[in-house]
Amino acid sequence: MDTMRGNTIFVMPALILIVLKLFINMMLWCFALFVAPIGIFFLNRRIR
Repeated sequence: MDTMRGNTIFVMPALILIVLKLFINMMLWCFALFVAPIGIFFLNRRIR
């Protein structure tokens, strides 16, 4: 349960964590470009 609250400690070099964070953020943004139009289309159809 400590992971959910943010009480985690990573003992790794900062450079690795920064690169990993950038990679994860890039992947999330890339997937969002494809998922967002589907969500907008769904909401548009749902309102009508």
